Amino acid sequence: MQSPTYAAAVNNKADGLAHIKNLTFNGPAMAIARTLTAMSTLLTIVFTPTSQLFAPSEGRENPIQCDSKLGRANPFCIGDDSSPTIGIAASIIILSLVIVGVVPWITSLLHFYIAFYLQQSLAIPDGGDQVAVFLTLMIAIVYLGDLRLNHWSMVTRTVPWQPYTTIVGLYLIKCQMTVIYLNASIHKMATKDWLEGSELYYILGGSFEPYGFLNSLYEIVVDQPFLSVAATWGAALTELFLGATILMPTHWKKISFVIGAAFHIGIAAFLGITSFQIVMIAGLLILCLPIDSGWLDGSKTLTQFSFKKRVSNSREVSVS
Repeated sequence: MQSPTYAAAVNNKADGLAHIKNLTFNGPAMAIARTLTAMSTLLTIVFTPTSQLFAPSEGRENPIQCDSKLGRANPFCIGDDSSPTIGIAASIIILSLVIVGVVPWITSLLHFYIAFYLQQSLAIPDGGDQVAVFLTLMIAIVYLGDLRLNHWSMVTRTVPWQPYTTIVGLYLIKCQMTVIYLNASIHKMATKDWLEGSELYYILGGSFEPYGFLNSLYEIVVDQPFLSVAATWGAALTELFLGATILMPTHWKKISFVIGAAFHIGIAAFLGITSFQIVMIAGLLILCLPIDSGWLDGSKTLTQFSFKKRVSNSREVSVS
């Protein structure tokens, strides 16, 4: 969905970068991506026992490092680092405020702070935690100088630099997500088990064995060589397709988002790494939105889009 006036203003390049000085790119889409990123981290903290979250690992008897200068600022070092209850409680409060949308300029910085130190302190950080750190940093840049009390409301005033920081943050997210997908795809194609089409068997037959009817579906797929190869190569080709999204025209970007969201939801269902897939969907959303999309327009709110849709549908009914 696009706002013609907004799209025209974004694409007006006659005066160089000066045309964006009155624009903002931290609209409803950015609020959704920010909320999903916070939900991802919140799920990790809430549904993972502390003993597993910060479990000792080889070479790291205590994953929470509090002795260095960087470590002293670690929120999980508050009180007793062997039982980081205060840090966990503070993280849950901050992430909840991010989801609600409170004072985005300040909570975006706090969000990055929590994501960074959580990734540093986890016993076994995964790719999702690393993506969350990058996304929260870029989101903090996007919201730098955002004077709203809530990220779900419309932008009514900005600081002079905000239009430029928002567009820089957005493009950096797009570029990073492109690199993530292309790297994942190329890595798969360069790995023997992926080339042979047998990797799906090893992944889902190990510690990620699916449950219920999904396990029955998995058995059908791996028992048929053609389906196993198709599913294995399908994952690599899907990531290659998503990596090319940044170069696609608008209508293809919409298709790319649908395919990518279904891909990540499928991974969450089969592998159970839900928080990882949520943060990837957040980044995918920004990757797939054209820069002139009305969903990035800070002068719009989420309710305005739903209201317009209801009005449009009612008009179609009355005409018919």
